[in-house]
Amino acid sequence: MGELKSKLASANKVKAEVKEKQSKILFESIQEIANTEAGTVVLKHLRKFCGFGESNTVANIQTGEINIQGTLHNNQFEEVYKNLRTYMSKKTKIKVELND
Repeated sequence: MGELKSKLASANKVKAEVKEKQSKILFESIQEIANTEAGTVVLKHLRKFCGFGESNTVANIQTGEINIQGTLHNNQFEEVYKNLRTYMSKKTKIKVELND
């Protein structure tokens, strides 16, 4: 039983190291992309397309009733950008989100 725990711990450590390396690569790649004019244009478009910073709530215009399915759909779009944003430096966030 001790050997199995040791193997699991070792596997989890390797998994964490791989994830950390992938995160570092993604972080560096996003900074590199954001340092180009074309990259900034694409990141800004993605931010707007995903509705980041906008209301996600969808309501029926006639009844005012909240459309749960539409609201959840919008939330999922925003999550795409939020995930990408976790790999952005503060400088990149300012460049993409504040300079329109």
